[in-house]
Amino acid sequence: MEVDQQKWAEEISLLQKVFRYHQFRLVFAEYRLPQILEKLETELQEKFPERTVTSFPVDGLTYGQISKALDNFTDEIIIIPDFDYILKHDHLRVPFNQSRDRVGQHEYALICCIHTDIFHKLPRLLADWWSVRDLILDLQSPSPPPQGLYIHIPFCRKACHYCDFHFSTVLKYKEEVLRAMLSELHLRKRELPGRSLRSIYFGGGTPSLLSTDEIKRFLEKAAQYWSWDAEIEITLEANPDDLSAGYLRALRRETPVNRLSIGVQSFWEEDLRYMGRIHSAEQALNAIREARHAGFERLSIDLIFGAPTTGNEQWLANLNRAAELQIPHLSCYALTVEDKTALGYRVRKGITPLPPESKAAEQFEMLMAFAERQGYEQYELSNFARPGQRAIHNSLYWQGAPYLGIGPSAHSYNGSCRRWNVAGNGLYLRRLQEGKPTWEEECLTTPQRYNELILTRLRTIEGIALPDIQMLGATYKTHFLKNARPLMQQELLQQKEDHYILTRKGRLLADFVARELFW
Repeated sequence: MEVDQQKWAEEISLLQKVFRYHQFRLVFAEYRLPQILEKLETELQEKFPERTVTSFPVDGLTYGQISKALDNFTDEIIIIPDFDYILKHDHLRVPFNQSRDRVGQHEYALICCIHTDIFHKLPRLLADWWSVRDLILDLQSPSPPPQGLYIHIPFCRKACHYCDFHFSTVLKYKEEVLRAMLSELHLRKRELPGRSLRSIYFGGGTPSLLSTDEIKRFLEKAAQYWSWDAEIEITLEANPDDLSAGYLRALRRETPVNRLSIGVQSFWEEDLRYMGRIHSAEQALNAIREARHAGFERLSIDLIFGAPTTGNEQWLANLNRAAELQIPHLSCYALTVEDKTALGYRVRKGITPLPPESKAAEQFEMLMAFAERQGYEQYELSNFARPGQRAIHNSLYWQGAPYLGIGPSAHSYNGSCRRWNVAGNGLYLRRLQEGKPTWEEECLTTPQRYNELILTRLRTIEGIALPDIQMLGATYKTHFLKNARPLMQQELLQQKEDHYILTRKGRLLADFVARELFW
């Protein structure tokens, strides 16, 4: 039987992409024709001489045959089974890496099929498979998608009054939790579809509680599991009181961390006391100066507006101070009162007054005017950057790129499913000790994917691209255009070619605009 040369060229092209982006060493194939198996093995070995390329002929796919054939192999494997066989046997439609007890201790990275006449049906037929979806997106793209790693450090010295992120102030368990997080990183390393990282972000909590050696342990593991983009951004969130000159010098010299996000919040002592921050305004200024002196050119600071203690003069002074210090990136947030916080309790009890929403709106307008004067680009509702200083971590998130979250309460996203880790440090440790998943999962329906796209892209300077809506189906495009029309008439939304972007007036009412566009 002759080999169809055109079809073979397409399949070889797909396999070469798999090998290039996913670093597989072994191919286990379902080809009954010996000449095809031989050709497959020869061409891949010539293309990738540094790999071990081995193939096995199988007449039908069974767990026993796979386990027997792979007894002597522990490398990463791509299994290319007979697709029709899988469809006829529902018990095979589970990721092999969740069924190791049935196939021995081998780690199967992915399951897919390279028969091109069926290949494009995979997203629909295998919608419940975490890694297959991402491989498909990867192979259909000219290059692997950008992706990020988020590492949540769940410890703080003290609870700030307004913060509802997960953290613990019991620092004696820090080493045990960090060891568990390194274990989770190893267990979940295959969840990212590609092999290259564009961003690594240490968030919290307070990541600056980590020593440089502890930071290096995470980065060394990440370097083992993924290659790094040549211009990778590695960010450490930090509190000003942790950033001594010695710590900053060590961080710059001994680790590849190249960006700091400093939780300043305000340069006014009254604001800092109201928020329950433990650093002073002078410590914030010193931290910025020392960071610059240590060689950190990529700096961001957080600022909060809308607090009862923050008058318009104080808010403008905060912004002007940031400009004077030549801070290249600002993240600015309105004070939000969350129920399970000290501030939420005080507001409920009438101890602390809550300023009117109009105050936050007025100060947000001041912020946008300041950004225009000072040359900051508002590339996302809460983020402002000088040219070339956009945060890659932020941009990946708002553009819907894949990212893996490690640590208690960390979130992950692969393009169509979300996962979120349990929040309690104790529960997180028990799950790992018992060999149970640390995460819960939600795979998005098409309406949810539509809403997710609206929610994230609307916040950005690029806005919502109509082709992205159209990819979800004609019904969603019709719904979007119908609901966008009155928002444009109200001058809340504007059209630039095939993108729909918030106007300045619309940025003040972004939540309302999103609700109007939702499914």
